[in-house]
Amino acid sequence: MIELQHEFTRNLLTHKNPYTGNEYRHEPAIISIEMLNENSLLEAWCQWRLVGRDDKAGDTWSPIPLSYANELTEQFNAWLATNRAPEQVAAIRQEAKVGTDALIPRLAPHDFTNATALRFHSEAES
Repeated sequence: MIELQHEFTRNLLTHKNPYTGNEYRHEPAIISIEMLNENSLLEAWCQWRLVGRDDKAGDTWSPIPLSYANELTEQFNAWLATNRAPEQVAAIRQEAKVGTDALIPRLAPHDFTNATALRFHSEAES
C-alpha cells in the first residue's frame, strides 16, 4: 500500500498541465497537496493540535510537540513582519497583550470568537 501511495504521488506531481506545460509540482498556483483528508492543517488548528504539548506519547490525534509549536510561532511572527504593515502588527501585539520584544502568540481555538478580524485572518492566512 505504501508503494502504491508513492507511485500515485509521483504520477500526480509529475503529470503535465496541458494548458501551461508545467508538471503539477512546478505549478505556481499549487501551494500544497493534502494526501490524506483526515490530517488537515486547518482541522488540526481548530482541534487544538497545533498548541504544543509534551505530556503524552504522540499519535495522529495528539498535539504537536512544544518544540514544533514554538517553531510555528516563530514562523508566524516572521510572516507577520513581512506580510502586515507595522501598525497592523502593533495592533495585533496590543490585542495579544505582548510587548515589542516578545513573540505574538498564536490563537488557541477558544480565542477564535474573541479575536479581531485582523488577528484571526492574519493567522489563518499565514
